[in-house]
Amino acid sequence: MAEYTELIKSLRRVRAYVRSFYLFGYRTRGAYTERSGRSYDNERRRVESWMSAQTRRNHHARSGSFSIAIDMEVLVRNPLYAVWRSKSFTQKDAQLHFFLLDVLSRTPGLSAEETAARIDGMYNVLFDVSTIRVKLKEYVALGLLTAEREGNRLLYRLSSFHFDTLPAELRAAVDFFTEAAPFGVVGSYIQDACGGPGSAISFKHHFIVHTLEDEVLLDLLCAIREKRRVRLHLSPDGKKFMEGLPLKIMRSAQHGRRYVALHCVDSFSCQRLDRIEFVEVLGQDTAFDAKLHAFEAARDLAWGVVFAKRPERVRMILCIDEARERYVLERLVREGRNGRIVRTGKNRFLYEREVWNTREMLPFIKSFTGRIISLRGTNRLVIDRVYRDIRKMQKLYGTEAQHEAH
Repeated sequence: MAEYTELIKSLRRVRAYVRSFYLFGYRTRGAYTERSGRSYDNERRRVESWMSAQTRRNHHARSGSFSIAIDMEVLVRNPLYAVWRSKSFTQKDAQLHFFLLDVLSRTPGLSAEETAARIDGMYNVLFDVSTIRVKLKEYVALGLLTAEREGNRLLYRLSSFHFDTLPAELRAAVDFFTEAAPFGVVGSYIQDACGGPGSAISFKHHFIVHTLEDEVLLDLLCAIREKRRVRLHLSPDGKKFMEGLPLKIMRSAQHGRRYVALHCVDSFSCQRLDRIEFVEVLGQDTAFDAKLHAFEAARDLAWGVVFAKRPERVRMILCIDEARERYVLERLVREGRNGRIVRTGKNRFLYEREVWNTREMLPFIKSFTGRIISLRGTNRLVIDRVYRDIRKMQKLYGTEAQHEAH
């Protein structure tokens, strides 16, 4: 039996559990049917160790549930970054890391061969020169080392930059980036080097769970930059997937979810990042620029993230008191997403728009309940649903209202 460890080889497996504990903390052990009970216990123990201050155990009559509870009002730092610090490493990886830094701090300007000889002489540990050369190149790419060519030799030195020399204004920028931007885990590593956050920045709406998707986001952004198709695996076993050309990453201003827009066969589609297990990058698509241009044109008719073959039309007449309810008109303009607004009479306004999917407009339309005089549209199923819901409310509350037939 494999020995239990808090470290993990891949973020993919634990990511699903962390998201589930955070979003669905009411689920019991038996509700996790995707994997075995032992797998659940191991992942729960890891999460409990990483974030002990934010975990909760809720006991029920016959079973219990495990959850992550975070108070956003006092949150200074995203605790989910602890997951990124859990990647496993071998004993030799750890040894070589500190050996390299120690040797180059004592004697700057060594080649890979000289560095290997110094490590062998100082610590009596023999590393293959090719292994050291690969590690040195990796550290140069990370900015930990610098490399200068002197004749036929490539000499390595420690980088002269230190995070503890960051000025205060940049520390504040790092603190904001860490909590507000994609790949904020990079900023959290800088904070660690500087002794922690330098300022207390809090957010009213903080979508911290997105840090679990950043690995997927990075693969998608690389595919977009290189104009490559991808296969999005939507289940752990790889049996459920979709293929397409990623064109753009979109984020909802309403609920914060992130999506990737794809061109699939002959249509556009959007997939939520938090439902993607991992990304498999495929070959290049020479028609990337043309498809991106077509997507930008199609996006003008998108209310949310749903695209279709042909657009649908919505026509709504509202009763708004122009003198006392100016704020309602302002909201109609602000949230109407470029819909056409026409004053048809005293306190009467027409709102009209073409969209790919009327169903996505339902929350917006229903927010004007009590002011809707007439509602028409080409998607009769959605329009009928609105009127049906209004009649249910009238029956429930015992009120009467007059609405034009549609």
